[in-house]
Amino acid sequence: MSLAIEQGLAKENDLGGVTISISPFDWLLASAPDGHFDDNGNFVATRDLRRLTGSLTVGNRGVALDSDGDGVAEDPADAKSLDDSLLLDIQYRFYGSRERRDIVVDRRYLERQQDLALAANRLADQAAGLVGDDEFDTAIGIQLETDAPPITEPECKAAAKVVATSLQHRVDLKNRAVGLQALRASTSSSVDELVKKVDGSLVMSVGISMLDRKEYLGPDRVGVTLRGVKGFPDTSDPTAGESLVFNLGYFSQEALAEGSKRMRGALLGVEFVDELNASMRFGQGRWAVSLVAEKNWEAPANAKKSQALLGLRYEVPVSDSITVPFSLKWSNRNELLQDESEVVGHVGFRSTSTLAGPRRNCEKASQFARRRGF
Repeated sequence: MSLAIEQGLAKENDLGGVTISISPFDWLLASAPDGHFDDNGNFVATRDLRRLTGSLTVGNRGVALDSDGDGVAEDPADAKSLDDSLLLDIQYRFYGSRERRDIVVDRRYLERQQDLALAANRLADQAAGLVGDDEFDTAIGIQLETDAPPITEPECKAAAKVVATSLQHRVDLKNRAVGLQALRASTSSSVDELVKKVDGSLVMSVGISMLDRKEYLGPDRVGVTLRGVKGFPDTSDPTAGESLVFNLGYFSQEALAEGSKRMRGALLGVEFVDELNASMRFGQGRWAVSLVAEKNWEAPANAKKSQALLGLRYEVPVSDSITVPFSLKWSNRNELLQDESEVVGHVGFRSTSTLAGPRRNCEKASQFARRRGF
């Protein structure tokens, strides 16, 4: 864990635990001596490796349990040791990519550039010979002779002006100039279209999670997920845009009481992410709203078998290297065995430093409000 903290790959979460990235590419990037592992072809070479991501979370708070069987659930217990609660989450991206440096994107760009190069060659062939030597000699005269003394920069600019003035009446040259402008516009447009296509692509991944914890924290569970994200890029600003994230999940959990069946559950989550208006003071900030619904089967009779969670998140960049994330969540139940609604607030502090090597990410988060019984 100390190595993960040193590399900026560990952060606290709002359940009192620590989440450590185990994504192979993150570790390769963080451990690069100069902080530029993804240069010199390494980014393309690790294309398939970047499809695999994961995290290991240790020391999370438990869930409410009725350990003595009196029908009253005790409050969730804090982990006595980090290894009392271990959550492993592995994700594999099997479809799509929103990485602009991906090899597939590079191929599309090269194909488009080849088409533009052919158009440029045709334009050059059409323009060849339109201006003869006689016209240049008439416009500039002795300055073009091979044995003439070198001209100064002001004389060169003056000669260019003379040529432009003498040729501006040529309609055929004007048409070629218009074609050149159209070609330049097409080049710029092709790049914007490609960026829009990449940022708006659909990305899909599958995952598996396994939770192992001590009995006093709650039952073990295993789950599978299907996650996706669809981008809606801003046509006026390639660096901005909106995203829609969805998450489908299913899990199986050890029985809460001896002799009962394993509890099963399914969830559906949707999140919308956008950026604030760039004209505002914190115009580069991002905000998100999310909604999660969960349904449980084979749950205890006194459990609330359905849960709805509404969340708001806002990230404020106070400088180039410091971001302050805020979040607020409401849930119609705070625990499976505690039928009370809950509002939880969360504030964090994220710092990114490039001093003395690769970029380091440090995040400190704390819960600032928690209310029950609404």
